[in-house]
Amino acid sequence: MSDEEDVEAESAEEVGFKEYLKKDYDMSRGTLYNMMFADNSEFYLSYIRARKCTEISIDKWKMESGKEKRLVSYRYHLKKKVKKSSSQVTEIQKRDPSKDIRNCHVIENEVQNKGVMYADSFHILERWTITDIDDNKCNLSVHAEIVFHKVNKMIRSIIKKKVRSGLKEAYAILDSLLVEASQAGLAAVGLQV
Repeated sequence: MSDEEDVEAESAEEVGFKEYLKKDYDMSRGTLYNMMFADNSEFYLSYIRARKCTEISIDKWKMESGKEKRLVSYRYHLKKKVKKSSSQVTEIQKRDPSKDIRNCHVIENEVQNKGVMYADSFHILERWTITDIDDNKCNLSVHAEIVFHKVNKMIRSIIKKKVRSGLKEAYAILDSLLVEASQAGLAAVGLQV
């Protein structure tokens, strides 16, 4: 197979969503949703900062074509120095209120990086699902998919390894912060939806 055929085969292959977090938390679905996705959420800002990000900007949610949408951007500082030591990250978070079922919120997030090698070779799709278990307990499930744009097998393998490692680390930080918030009773401060 030629390099050109290899690139086409790889870009056509479907990777699929991989689960990165699935855990129950001692707070209501509405509380967790507000902690993560409410306008001016201090918790979400803390989560981004805990990942060593700077230059953070979180827009307010806006309704566009029947869907809520907001833009989140920040500079992510890379652990291992490459040609550039940071990447500009843009998240486009979307929620379709008409698709929320009674006991569930689904938020989709498209993550794009700029300013580092191969950043234009992929983007990440995330799906956050927050489901009621009972009045004061919910489940957060986060799945992500790396979407490649015409990249050969070797580069794809490098990107996949680094991105998956970064996602695992990010969701471990999120889990730790959510557990801490649950234990500190932050879920009981009236953040109900």
